[in-house]
Amino acid sequence: MFINFEKKAQKLFNTYQQAMSEEAVAGALANPLFSWHATYYTAKRKKNMIFLNDATTMAIVLFDVNAKNKQTIKERFEKQLAIIWQELGLSAESLADYLAIGGDWQISKTIHPLQIKTITKFYKNVIKPQAKTIVSEIDLAKALVKKVQQKGRIYVGEDETVKIIEMAQPFNIKHVNFEELYLKEITNKLRRLSQLDGEDLTADEVDNVIQQIQDANNQLLDLFLVDAKSNYNAKTVRRYRDNLRFYLNEWAA
Repeated sequence: MFINFEKKAQKLFNTYQQAMSEEAVAGALANPLFSWHATYYTAKRKKNMIFLNDATTMAIVLFDVNAKNKQTIKERFEKQLAIIWQELGLSAESLADYLAIGGDWQISKTIHPLQIKTITKFYKNVIKPQAKTIVSEIDLAKALVKKVQQKGRIYVGEDETVKIIEMAQPFNIKHVNFEELYLKEITNKLRRLSQLDGEDLTADEVDNVIQQIQDANNQLLDLFLVDAKSNYNAKTVRRYRDNLRFYLNEWAA
């Protein structure tokens, strides 16, 4: 199972084996159903951890994660996942298959910054309002399933969410093209930015637009380089990287 943490949460995962290799990143990109992004928010001086699956609606919240209990994160994660699985009407056998095929946790840094932004939005719009009246992890897990359904960053209905997960059994995820969703989001952003009229913007606004374009270009470049590293030698990849950075961010942007 791929667990991709936001930098601030790294210390909470230091009791688990780290997998920072390019192969781990490529594996998470290729298998989004088995990939989760994780961060935490602070409430009442306690760290509450949020996991968001990269391909489906599934979100898991663990209350009060700290230095004393961080070695139980994986165990608590799987207990919460079992509750969500049941709420979605999926079989215990399919959960066992999912956990077995997912294998040991491979802990790495964020591979999709936008997924962390999605968690932040998810927390503000969904978890925080629910947590005001719900103090049990189990009850919150059930409430989240009923409250919102999400595939990647596209909100869908409950029936479709269940269908997405059921179609994945026995977890062939070819029908879930996470990179395609990610690319569409980036290209749509670039398209919107390209339609702005520079004559209507102040100098500071122009600089801000250019920075947004460069950030989006870097996200595209990162995706390209992950793929290129598996097909070309390091020298060729560095040349591609340098040429594209110059073209995209010095000339085109």
